[in-house]
Amino acid sequence: MANRFFVPADMQAIARYERTFGFEGHEITLDALRKQFADYTFQTPYQMTLDDLKTAVENIQRMNPTVYDMIYAWWYPLYHLAPFGILEACGYDPKTGKERPNRVRGLIVDECDVFYNVWTILGDMPQEDYKTPVALEEDLAIALEVIRWYTEEKDLPVEKRSFSYWDKTGFLRQFEKVAWLEAANDRELALGRTFIRELCAQKSETALALMASSCRTGNRLYAKNPAVAKKCYERLFQMTGKQSYQEAVQELSNES
Repeated sequence: MANRFFVPADMQAIARYERTFGFEGHEITLDALRKQFADYTFQTPYQMTLDDLKTAVENIQRMNPTVYDMIYAWWYPLYHLAPFGILEACGYDPKTGKERPNRVRGLIVDECDVFYNVWTILGDMPQEDYKTPVALEEDLAIALEVIRWYTEEKDLPVEKRSFSYWDKTGFLRQFEKVAWLEAANDRELALGRTFIRELCAQKSETALALMASSCRTGNRLYAKNPAVAKKCYERLFQMTGKQSYQEAVQELSNES
């Protein structure tokens, strides 16, 4: 298989799981795979598209390869061969291997997030027994649903998309982690504020508590505003009866 020359049509067929790199049924190490890549020549880079990804998942469903064949003959080579643009599609800089600064973590907002989500589903297929068929219809169905949902809603403003209450709440809970909040980029912060406003109106304890704690001390989400924090804690106490919220109200009253 040495000195293989790939034109764009070859690369598209591989991206779509219509063809593979031919390692099916082979016992091959990752080091051996990397050495094999050195013998590949690509006419031009190929940026894998969302349609390619959808077609690939459908073909995996239809062909039902073993976990080993899917990972080693397709997923792993695509991920590690820069000409296929997978790192870029997943929101990583191919040169540094680090996340791009504008990627949204924990929420599907743009095509980059779809690739990251679906590519992770495929790469995380259970590998205890490489020789079993993939046959994880639930995971593959989830991957296709993610692609379908994004394709239908991508032209809507983010706040108009059909994120579930739990999607939004789960995203907001990430901001409770100091390290996550400190690393948040401008897009993540803006979405966080949007969801906080929306869910506060729906009397979400998560959203109200996050706004209260942010306004109490001031952080990257909100500037310090004790008056707003006090109102949030008052609402939280009325909703839940939790003593900790009443104590927060009292402490803010004493500080004013």
